[in-house]
Amino acid sequence: MARCAFLLILVLLLTAVPSLFAAPLSVLDAPDLVVVYDEGLEPAAQRVLSVYPSIKQALESMFQWPVNFQPSVVLINNQKKFRLLAGHELVVAYALPQKNVMVIDYSKMNTSPFTLQATVKHELCHLLLHHHIKSDNLPRWLDEGICQWISDGLADILMDTRRTRLPAAILSGNYFDLAKLAHRFPRDENGLVLAYEQSKSVVEYMNRQYGPQGMRDLLGLLRQGVDIESAFEQQFAIS
Repeated sequence: MARCAFLLILVLLLTAVPSLFAAPLSVLDAPDLVVVYDEGLEPAAQRVLSVYPSIKQALESMFQWPVNFQPSVVLINNQKKFRLLAGHELVVAYALPQKNVMVIDYSKMNTSPFTLQATVKHELCHLLLHHHIKSDNLPRWLDEGICQWISDGLADILMDTRRTRLPAAILSGNYFDLAKLAHRFPRDENGLVLAYEQSKSVVEYMNRQYGPQGMRDLLGLLRQGVDIESAFEQQFAIS
């Protein structure tokens, strides 16, 4: 199974940017995880294997849902290669829920605030949510907000020290209607960073108001197929 997963990921990467994948990729596998990595990243791959059980346990405890699938982590050590895969220069990691794959720019993992463990936790959170909730029933802002909250504020994007867009957006009234963030985020830097900040802020507010159990109950309704509007009304008595 691990070998099949590795071949699937390799085909995916070669199809995406064949000219950049001349260097060989290697694979480590365990019963519950596959790690595919660039040359020279075997210590990092071993680190992912060692921390994965505790990350998995923490997410299962938080959501009270099983991680009953075998994800794959792809570690890339070439910024140009990763940027072509990710499609945006701010992104340091992303998930492919339909394939249970996490792709990480390892060259950014020593850049504050990013750590390999927090990044894997963030991306595994995406996979877990999408494994149990149909994508059409999981708004992008809620998906991203929860995964930032779960991983102590870590986002998929490389936010710099100028990232305080949200207070100014609130004062000016130029924040997003959440409905506009249901399916996709803006591509421009300011809009993208603001979308992440706003998503995180809303989820943190929900957690303060209703607690982790309230969050779990909301997600449980979405998992059952209840649409987002009805779920909010049933769980929190708000639209």
